Amino acid sequence: MAAVLGPARRRPTVSVPGVEWATVDSSRSDCPHPLDQHLASADVVIHLAWFQPTHDQW
Repeated sequence: MAAVLGPARRRPTVSVPGVEWATVDSSRSDCPHPLDQHLASADVVIHLAWFQPTHDQW
């Protein structure tokens, strides 16, 4: 494995050895580095997003 890139809307404050973080906000059309640019040379993509429930009561 040559590199691990962790794209995130908000850059995490934790440091993980061997991981480079990239700030990517696909909800904005003016995002300076769109996700497709980061994934262009990837051999493997693993999606690790999780469901974050709302805390509002219905």
